[in-house]
Amino acid sequence: MLAVTAGTGVKAAGDLVFAHGYDDEAPAQGPAECVPEAPLYPVFNVMGLPLSLRAVFSPNPIGSALSQVKLEGGSWEAYRFTRRDLPADFVEFQADTSNVGSYAVGADSRYVVIGECAGDFRGPSQPACAAFVGEGAFLYINFGAPIANVCNLDPARAYFFNVHVGEPPCNAFRFSNTCAFRIAVMPRS
Repeated sequence: MLAVTAGTGVKAAGDLVFAHGYDDEAPAQGPAECVPEAPLYPVFNVMGLPLSLRAVFSPNPIGSALSQVKLEGGSWEAYRFTRRDLPADFVEFQADTSNVGSYAVGADSRYVVIGECAGDFRGPSQPACAAFVGEGAFLYINFGAPIANVCNLDPARAYFFNVHVGEPPCNAFRFSNTCAFRIAVMPRS
């Protein structure tokens, strides 16, 4: 009987479908199937789409300063990022919700979901990848060995920092619908 070497094993010649070792390969993992919840709201695109997390901090690099995230109530925005965009494998997102920056007021609600799809506000598979933003540290992202209670991500994939600030008016006390908060990204060890 003729044998053909395939992958790490030897297969019989009658099994030619596996002659090139395809049985040993895992199926290719394509892009995430995106079924965003956000079409309930319009995209806030004053800055223009598509946006990246780098654009939010521009002209400064991510991690060098606080930067404003501003949008209208009843809308959402998504900022694409990869591991290379962040200053370390393990980072902490911090927020300043009282000093929000110019031309905006603080939002009553600030909700962030990290996911592979822009505008996807469904509950993520990892609870630590979603957070209501408060003053100070609100989200931890890790691209290394998994850490408990941290949003553990694959360094080979792209993700979105999805943001929603609630229904209009996003600041009920001041009856304003242009709301913001500022974020910083700090390396952790």
